[in-house]
Amino acid sequence: MWIWHSPPWNFPDWPSQPSRLWIAAAANLGKTAKLLLEGPLLPYFPGTEIIAASYYGHIDIIQLLGEKGRDYNAQSEPYVSALYVALVKHHQKVAELLLSNLNKCIPKDGDTVNLIPDSHPDELATLNNHGNSVGTFTSLYDLASALQTRFEQTGQLADLEESIAFHQQALELFPGSHPNRSQSLGNLASALQRQFEQTGQLADLEESIAFHRQALVLFLGSDPNRSQSLNNLANALKIRFEQTGQLADLEESIAFHQQALELRPGSHPNRSQLLNNLASALQTRFEQTGQLADLEESIAFHQQALELFPGSHPNQSSSLNNLANALRARFKQTGQLADLEESIAFHQQALELRPGSHPDRSSSLNNLASALRTRFEQTGQLADLEESIAFHQQALELRPGSHPDRSQSLNNLANTLQTRFEQTGQLADLEESIAFHRQALQLFPGSHPNRSQSLNNLANALQTRFGQTGQLADLEESIAFHQQALELRPGPHPNQSSSLNNLANALKTRFEQTGQLADLEDSIAFHQQALELRPGSHPDRSSSLNNLASALQTRFEQTGQLADLEESIAFHRQALELFPGSHPNRSRSLNNLANALKTRFEQTGQLANLEESIAFHQQALELRPGSHPNRSQSLNNLANVLQTRFEQTGQLADLEESIAFHQQALELRPGSHPKQSQSLNNLANALQTRFEQTGQLADLEESIAFHQQALELRPESHPI
Repeated sequence: MWIWHSPPWNFPDWPSQPSRLWIAAAANLGKTAKLLLEGPLLPYFPGTEIIAASYYGHIDIIQLLGEKGRDYNAQSEPYVSALYVALVKHHQKVAELLLSNLNKCIPKDGDTVNLIPDSHPDELATLNNHGNSVGTFTSLYDLASALQTRFEQTGQLADLEESIAFHQQALELFPGSHPNRSQSLGNLASALQRQFEQTGQLADLEESIAFHRQALVLFLGSDPNRSQSLNNLANALKIRFEQTGQLADLEESIAFHQQALELRPGSHPNRSQLLNNLASALQTRFEQTGQLADLEESIAFHQQALELFPGSHPNQSSSLNNLANALRARFKQTGQLADLEESIAFHQQALELRPGSHPDRSSSLNNLASALRTRFEQTGQLADLEESIAFHQQALELRPGSHPDRSQSLNNLANTLQTRFEQTGQLADLEESIAFHRQALQLFPGSHPNRSQSLNNLANALQTRFGQTGQLADLEESIAFHQQALELRPGPHPNQSSSLNNLANALKTRFEQTGQLADLEDSIAFHQQALELRPGSHPDRSSSLNNLASALQTRFEQTGQLADLEESIAFHRQALELFPGSHPNRSRSLNNLANALKTRFEQTGQLANLEESIAFHQQALELRPGSHPNRSQSLNNLANVLQTRFEQTGQLADLEESIAFHQQALELRPGSHPKQSQSLNNLANALQTRFEQTGQLADLEESIAFHQQALELRPESHPI
């Protein structure tokens, strides 16, 4: 008895009228398939039989179909190839068979096409009859697809360039009224977009968008392919927005995605794809405008998409991954740890669905690693950070030298190693981080769309090393890289504000070393420009407010202009208002405002400022429990303000509490910690103050010992 909801009858792209050969291929009925193939020519729907056999791993059927002339590179709607489904279903031997035949067929097919002159009357006939397929896939299209598939496996750009050339030749065969012109336009547009993603040549993206628009015009309202065309154009417009920052592109992208979704009602097999794409575009708009409603809607669409993918569906892992990323983004805004925990759980589920040979395993490893690093930043559990590094290392191993995503893995592993250095002080981690960032930068030529981000990351790592070694050459190189990144992000670029912010921070650091006031003035000016680019609802406005406030406070400390300090405090208060009680960055904002209030107390003597400073430091400490990576900072700062209050009031209890907090901070900063020397110095000062009050010589002896230890940790070139 037939069971229509079990293999092979649960095939996700079940033909509306499956042929007898399709059923034989899906059910692994070898003798029946051979008999059917040796009989009269059967009605043939391109690719469906070999794809069905690949989906279920029936390697003998695939070999039989190939021997009988079926196309190993055949594709079916929605552009799913036999190799693709074999990889998704983890049929390694099937994938190897298909890939080996794909590599063999490329030069053969090329010879077939090139032997016929461009204007030869048999060219179109050759194209229509290639591989025993009828009308749907031409020889040029087959060859172009094969080359692009090989590019995706090997990263050899020459294959992609040749694929584009064949798509261009195919388009020339279809005049304006030809029924296949729209498909040919779409194929060429997609290949050009892929080339842009590798080289960063904006002309490729512009041409891709133009071809997508031409294709859309040819798909009238009732055309079944119109929704796919709308989706493709929307994706290309979103990519252009990410390069140029023109919000009109993003708005148009969202509108096209919404139109496409309307054309794919609840039962449409591709509705989940459009839900996912619309969700991604809405999340991108949230990142620009800060409208939480966009992020909420994005999560809702991702959840709907996931519901359309049952457990065995080949796209379930992708849907889990996308929803996990959106939940992590919401956590960063609201601080609800439940979102982060759910994000990690979904990433773990996605990884389980992508075993060792899965083509997207490296992506899952990367995303899970990033989410674990985020959790470490909240909880301070070093196990999360160690696991994050291990996953990033595994992802890098799956992306060899020519892999198109290798640079991403190098960058992410470098960032995570830098985070571990900031916790443990092992300089080897920082050195390795810088080396990986340099390798990533080499993979991004001058026009690459990701070069600016790579420059930014390397600059940050060099600035961190300067903070440890005091080598001014690192700081100078950091500033130079930040300047280059800013040049690659002109006026409306969505990341210009980030480059302005980072360059401003580096210039402020150089001022602190050289005393050149021009650097501080430039820093303030760049922070002001960044703030203007981050209006009220922008998710990074609080960061700009905080950084500008800190720079103004530094200028006050140089010039004594109280107006700078007042403005600094006002900006810190505005930043704090943007961080609700559970926000992961609230403790940092409390800390910064507390520091500024302490500075104003030191100028005005208003004890109310000092009391408020202590209260804010206490609140910050409460938000940083025992394992929090920044707890030692809060302990140190609270200890300092308590010592200041002791110096005003003479209450020895404040000094005792200050010493206790400094001791706790030192315990959290073991031998190699980059801030250990700071803790030793501060504790030594507090002990010396207590000696001056009590005359206990043991305090003075201990103070001197701690100062000596601190000095040993600060070589002559150390900036402090």
